[in-house]
Amino acid sequence: MLTRRAIAVIASTLVLAACTTTAAAPEADDVYDGCRIAPRTTCRNARLDGLILENVDLRGADLRNSSFAAGVLRGADLRGADLRGVDFRGADLSGADLRGADLRGANLSFAATVGADLRNAKTAGVASCFQLRPDWGLDVENCGPAGTPVPTTRAPRVRGPVEILEFRVLSRRCLNDAAGTAVEVRYRVRNARVVVFRLDGVQALTLRRSRDVARVPFICDGRPRTLTLEAYGQFPPPRERSLVLARRPGLPPAPPG
Repeated sequence: MLTRRAIAVIASTLVLAACTTTAAAPEADDVYDGCRIAPRTTCRNARLDGLILENVDLRGADLRNSSFAAGVLRGADLRGADLRGVDFRGADLSGADLRGADLRGANLSFAATVGADLRNAKTAGVASCFQLRPDWGLDVENCGPAGTPVPTTRAPRVRGPVEILEFRVLSRRCLNDAAGTAVEVRYRVRNARVVVFRLDGVQALTLRRSRDVARVPFICDGRPRTLTLEAYGQFPPPRERSLVLARRPGLPPAPPG
């Protein structure tokens, strides 16, 4: 049996997920794993885990058996979408519009759905262990032994909290080549599924490696810019760290020959 303290800890984690601000929505018609992000798109069996899709418009989309685990779909428009068998474990669906959506067989375990509109949605067979419901209630009834999720797909391996262990810029001047201007960054994170770099709040690069030396696009005009690393784990909210730096462009590479 779960103790009251354990339930309180899980509830507070999901409340933080529902209240944390994140990034802007992707541009219309962006493509992830072959899936075009647009109304009425057909995108079955896609792996879209950890994506930031805040306020995205997916009205009437066919997303059957796709996975949005640990993703951010806050404020998403999913009216009339076919979401049968979709994996939303650990996702943030706060304020999402799910009116008339077909959620039969979907997995909402550990998801945050505070303020979501589920009117006329089909929810038969939905797994919802520790789902933070639209009314801020915590679902502890639809769970298996010892509070384990009742999965429609294989349950995820539980990871610890996300940590940013290292984040520093290596290059004193901008890199300047055919790919544009950039800075070289060394980073190392723990328990993160997705790492996002933002330049002055705009998404510049997304990676799925826990450590690397990355080439991050940068505006090299000598003015102070804010470079932010966001690390997204199994459950929101993400961890982030920012650096303020100014770089002037380096010399472009000499032409061959």
